[in-house]
Amino acid sequence: GSDRRTIVWDLQEIGAEQTQDEIEDGSPEVLMIHAGHKTSINDIAVNPNINWLVASAEEDNIVQIWKCSSNIPRIGGEPEVDLSILD
Repeated sequence: GSDRRTIVWDLQEIGAEQTQDEIEDGSPEVLMIHAGHKTSINDIAVNPNINWLVASAEEDNIVQIWKCSSNIPRIGGEPEVDLSILD
């Protein structure tokens, strides 16, 4: 999008209840945000053969290839999210 970010969502967390402290940390369904682009993102593709390998393309045709970590730490020292369960 125009904000130059790609966001990976955990759809299982949509509507999850949060404590007041968790609300301040942001949406529970956001797993990660890739914010490395310089211009608007106009396309994204997920590799069907390599889990969590993503390519995102900017409007000036710059492509970034990136991969989510196999474990994403939660803010505040909470347990990590094992991305393999989301495959």
